[in-house]
Amino acid sequence: MGKFPKPRTDPFTTRPLYDPFTYDLDGNLTSDGLWTNLWNGENRRITIESRSTLATAAKGKVEWTILADGRWVERVVSTNNGTSYYPSQTNRYVWDNQVLLAVLDHTNGVVLSFMRGLDLSGSLQGAGGVGGVLAVKAGTSAQCGAMTNTAHFTCYDGNGNVTALMNAATGEESARYEYAPFAEKLRETGPMAKLNPIRFSTQYADDVTDDTKYLFRDLSDGRWFSRDSLEEFGHIFIQQNRWPETEKLLVVLRMPNISSGRKMGRTRGFGGEIRTTMSAVKNPQLAHFEYQSCQNDLVNRFDLYGQVEVPPTVKCFYILQGVVGLGVAAADWIIFNRVCLDLADHPGEEAYGPSPGAAALTIVHAAAISVHCGAGGGRVYMHVWFDGECNCKRNYVVICNECPSGGA
Repeated sequence: MGKFPKPRTDPFTTRPLYDPFTYDLDGNLTSDGLWTNLWNGENRRITIESRSTLATAAKGKVEWTILADGRWVERVVSTNNGTSYYPSQTNRYVWDNQVLLAVLDHTNGVVLSFMRGLDLSGSLQGAGGVGGVLAVKAGTSAQCGAMTNTAHFTCYDGNGNVTALMNAATGEESARYEYAPFAEKLRETGPMAKLNPIRFSTQYADDVTDDTKYLFRDLSDGRWFSRDSLEEFGHIFIQQNRWPETEKLLVVLRMPNISSGRKMGRTRGFGGEIRTTMSAVKNPQLAHFEYQSCQNDLVNRFDLYGQVEVPPTVKCFYILQGVVGLGVAAADWIIFNRVCLDLADHPGEEAYGPSPGAAALTIVHAAAISVHCGAGGGRVYMHVWFDGECNCKRNYVVICNECPSGGA
């Protein structure tokens, strides 16, 4: 958790020996020894304010404007004059999908821009941009100070943490960073060190509150401020499986039992039967990872957007590639068209459910399902969604009744 921009030796901002933590019912940290936090309905931290017990000179307030997908678009930093808070610095943020491209000031002048290349996945954004910033360019904003209009190349360790910046014009080191195992700051030196916010895991470091902002949640002193959204009901986490035994997409679903028929967040079932089946798709192995970073293995893992990386042995779900309805295409098309019409009124949602074709595929693939899902078994379901060009699509997926602890 952080300290407002005062020296750590300042008695008003030094964390107390006994640091009380309070949480809301969603598991979000609402206060500690220095800060109080306000959260929105998406469990995003939108306001961080100093506790009322701090001296006026040490009080601060940070307000974030955050989009529904987790990207922040504006930060307002305020200081206290003894009676109220007044803004002292405003920044706005420019994105390319889910990676940060630039930081602006209150006039939309450029403070920093980031040259992006391939990240640790070998693609532009497959690892959330971790290790993908090639250079940092300070703009002409007054916030740049002596670094105005300078460019700096980034240096990394093997886990995508920025360890140094090199001035592109002089070749001299302009920043040096060192970290403890769980992102705690050990060293931050050089004329560009404070201005550049891209540091641990190539994520945004907020020096005001002294934490690291991942796309879905914030990290400080080795602790997350909120639960892993992967553990939330209705949340779907999809990533390209990087292990050599398969090239299929690995998907873990966290769904409630909604036999009452209420809406399932961004994912919906059709045909009733999916409701109880989806409630069984749970992964108890992940429950104790909620406040860990990279499953406590920062040497070999990088953390995608502040979410835990799914272990390779957990496979509750996989996609049947290139499969159509096996002689019952007409019946499946009727269901498919009905679901497409329903989803058209609910942008961003997906649907999973039984169909005649899925039932036939369950029989045809019974042996493979048994190997994949283990003794708990599993079934094939039709998956319907809209792609980025607003075309309604379908495929067939296997959902295990229980998450096996191992398997093929």
